[in-house]
Amino acid sequence: MSEAVQTAPAVEKKEAPKQTQKQQQQSKKVGMVPNMITYKRMNFMYQASHLMMQMNREDDTDDQTANMIAMSRFYANNLKRIGTKSVLRM
Repeated sequence: MSEAVQTAPAVEKKEAPKQTQKQQQQSKKVGMVPNMITYKRMNFMYQASHLMMQMNREDDTDDQTANMIAMSRFYANNLKRIGTKSVLRM
């Protein structure tokens, strides 16, 4: 017996509706992060603070240890001030 193979009816492709200029601009902004510069500054301050604490563990002298701790605290406080001032959270 031969069976007839049924095929799906051809579906017409519809063109996407044209976007207005405002819609095009909004679609471009989807990948952008607001306040990117502030986030980068906060990230740098976090990394610097963390680095100073790691260097603190490696050094043995008391003078250098005190300086590294002070710098780490300075960077951490600066990070906190930047976040508070721009109302951002990490």
